[in-house]
Amino acid sequence: MIKFSLLSIPFVVALIQLTLGASIASAAEDDCISTGDKCFHLEIGAGVSRFNLPDNGFFYGGETIGGQESRPLTVIDTSVGGWNIAGSLGHHENGEILGSDMFGFDINGIYHEFTSSGSLSRVRDGGNVFGWIEEDGDFQQTNSTPERLDADVSRKFQYWIINFVGELDYNQKNGDEHVYTGSEPMFSLQVGPSFRRIREKTTQNGAIRNHATNALSTSVVNNEKLTTNYYGWTFAGEFVKNLDEEWAITGTGAFSVYRAKSKASTSYADDQGNSFSRSLSKNKNTTALNLDVKVSHKLDASNQIAVNIGIDSLRYAPKVNYSESKLDDGDLFGYAFGVRFIRTFNSPIN
Repeated sequence: MIKFSLLSIPFVVALIQLTLGASIASAAEDDCISTGDKCFHLEIGAGVSRFNLPDNGFFYGGETIGGQESRPLTVIDTSVGGWNIAGSLGHHENGEILGSDMFGFDINGIYHEFTSSGSLSRVRDGGNVFGWIEEDGDFQQTNSTPERLDADVSRKFQYWIINFVGELDYNQKNGDEHVYTGSEPMFSLQVGPSFRRIREKTTQNGAIRNHATNALSTSVVNNEKLTTNYYGWTFAGEFVKNLDEEWAITGTGAFSVYRAKSKASTSYADDQGNSFSRSLSKNKNTTALNLDVKVSHKLDASNQIAVNIGIDSLRYAPKVNYSESKLDDGDLFGYAFGVRFIRTFNSPIN
């Protein structure tokens, strides 16, 4: 698998996206399609995203901390809004392969970023205690009724998708001539390698205090880094329909299969002189489903502007289980809305 140095530069990586196939929105490609020339397209855009992220479980509450009765405390909201930037680069030309009218390739990707923070306070109520898991398997908790847990968590969550697909386009010609009239819907089939990455950095600050006097009993800082790389293949279908001479609608569905490789590292330090670090890893097979709808408007023979909404469902997105010192299965689901600018022109590839 190719190593992507661009992954360390999110806004550059994100320049190469098309939400899985907005490649042949015909309203702007009439010129190069009707003349039989090779078509080249570039698409860039940006927008907003909202995803349900895996929960973060460093702080616990229950009858005992660390036992079967304990449960993670949700400190930050798992439904988080963020931003995205996207892009696509592709090439298509007339030619019959497996009954298609055109064929080509497309390199597309999208980058999402989310930042979130939150805090909570829990006072021991006699039946439940609150605290956190230490890295050595021990725990800190509220030991008497007046004691209070103060927890503060901040997280940065980054999510990339990059696809390299070959594409076969159908219903592009009228009779025996490669002249698209726009009277019938077009559709295409796409397949190729796909790469995803999730990278998150989380800082958890905790303190146990006397609830009445606010006197500090103990405090902790725990830093967590979790990265998952996904290597696999994507299989997609696209449907394009001209609504009139200026407007078109595109629908795309994609199913992807991956081998996911996760690595996590944590560092723990409290004011009692305890400090620990730990590394966790997990490999897992998983799948993803993407659905996208785009409405595009022709500005002139070569340019379009479009709005796009997409749904993304990833079956495996891990989270750290501090109680059992392992990575648990989580999932990722969300949607993105964006505005796209599409430029189509005769390809420089001869």
